[in-house]
Amino acid sequence: MTILLSCITQDYALQITDRRLVFPDGKLADDSSNKALIYKGHMAVCFTGLACLGGKPTVDWLIQQLRGNEGPTFLDACNRVAENATIEMRKVKARISLKHHTFHITGWVKPYPPGADEEIEPLAIDRARVRSSGG
Repeated sequence: MTILLSCITQDYALQITDRRLVFPDGKLADDSSNKALIYKGHMAVCFTGLACLGGKPTVDWLIQQLRGNEGPTFLDACNRVAENATIEMRKVKARISLKHHTFHITGWVKPYPPGADEEIEPLAIDRARVRSSGG
């Protein structure tokens, strides 16, 4: 189980996650894993679900995805991360009840199109892929 709390106001964004990983049977796997990262200095991104995606720790996979999928808007990058996570979930050999994952993003973004308004705006997004089947 992951503990995730986010709060965003006009002045602050706060995101808290635990660091514990457990096996599907509930036994402790690791008590000091990162489940969160800071993206471009103004977005906190965390996850619940599988500890590994694409053969690496999920936080490392997520960093790679965000670096390689920057688009015109941050939301475009988020959508591509969700699409790629779905592809990876299909490759996971586990009971469907164990195949669930959510990315949660909290922070500020500039509106699109660029130049429309230079003020940044608060943003909170959940991108979930729950019980992704093998097909």
